[in-house]
Amino acid sequence: TSMRPLNDRSAPPPGMGLSSLFRSKARRLLAATLCLLSLAWQLHAQATSREEEIQQQRIDKRARLWPERPFLKQGDLLLTNRELNERVNRAANVLLARGVRQGDRVATVMANCSAFIELYFACAKIGAIACALNWRLADPELAHCIRLVAPALVVVSPRFASALERIDHCVSRVLPLGDPYELALSAAAATEPECDVDPEDGLLILYTSGTTGLPK
Repeated sequence: TSMRPLNDRSAPPPGMGLSSLFRSKARRLLAATLCLLSLAWQLHAQATSREEEIQQQRIDKRARLWPERPFLKQGDLLLTNRELNERVNRAANVLLARGVRQGDRVATVMANCSAFIELYFACAKIGAIACALNWRLADPELAHCIRLVAPALVVVSPRFASALERIDHCVSRVLPLGDPYELALSAAAATEPECDVDPEDGLLILYTSGTTGLPK
């Protein structure tokens, strides 16, 4: 008689030859491989479905599929998918004309408004990064946040223009909202900007509250 340790699972059980053992292991490996392939296919199908869902949410895609559906309402302003996409394209071309390139930051000093949505999507279309600044910050904090990201352009609403003028933000290009912004959009092309954008490009920079120091 032969003896083997009780925990030696590699040895074949009594009465089982090596050929039978190999066939059994081969079947188990085949079953495991098929399970992995099935799981990989399910994950791929889910990822593809998610990618299609994301594509459906793109503003340019929405403008093509549902051009007259409302997208944005602010007070008396109502923009459809088509109208918003056109303004976003104009804003993107304005940014490009002012020297904003892929990876550059665009700082915004404004309260919640439709212009921020336009600039946010415009940054997405050209690979730039929107920096949403907190307009409630004190002057030294606001200056710190602007210098921290070194934006290529600052877009500011008339309400906070004086705060921007008081601080040393070291940014040479400033675009005020209101008439200057609307005139720039009206002069820009409404066509899609010609940019090679990577899906992994950064899009948005947010800051900590700075309760224990300066915002980060």
